[in-house]
Amino acid sequence: MTSAFPPRDTAVGGYLEPIRAGGAVLWRDGPAGREVVLIRRPDRGDWTLPKGKLKNGEHPIIGAVREVEEETGLTPVMGRRLPPQRYLKDGWPKQVEWWAATPAQPGGVIDYEPNEEVETVEWVALEEARTRLTYDHDVQVIDNFRVGPARTFPVILLRHLSAGRSAPGTTATCCDRSTRPAAPTPWPCPGCSAPTGACARCPRRRPAARSPCSR
Repeated sequence: MTSAFPPRDTAVGGYLEPIRAGGAVLWRDGPAGREVVLIRRPDRGDWTLPKGKLKNGEHPIIGAVREVEEETGLTPVMGRRLPPQRYLKDGWPKQVEWWAATPAQPGGVIDYEPNEEVETVEWVALEEARTRLTYDHDVQVIDNFRVGPARTFPVILLRHLSAGRSAPGTTATCCDRSTRPAAPTPWPCPGCSAPTGACARCPRRRPAARSPCSR
């Protein structure tokens, strides 16, 4: 795996560029309450959260998804972003970007073949995870996850640019509200084929307010 940063002995002026990594708190609601995924690494004999170094030029969220999938066999559906962790790793600064995530696989069934890097992948009750984790910085990640909402949904905001100038000889302007559609065209819900808004599970789309554009 290639680091996104130069070797340690090439740091200019003594500046230590941090090792950058990404990971996720994979969670689900089990029969006895909320659970998270922990992994055990045989070479270090530790329990930790799934994470790993970013590749050269890799976006943190892409690297986090890749590493979590490699270390657990589960594909994470990323949710709320958690505060990053900064600490020293063998005397070198390390920064890990974290997200809360749910498994894409139904029920989060673990089907992982042990190897020399990860020998155990296990769903663990949230409270037990705090005591089983080897490192304090991982415990802090769990605490950061607990203080916020587990289930979230994305909100996408769009900013309209100018619609352009009116053509010569016409009276319509970019601020002419009569030329704007009243509402977006609905599309069928992917779950039940009902028109958008008719199903409680389907995505919603809201029209932008008809406010004049600035010139």
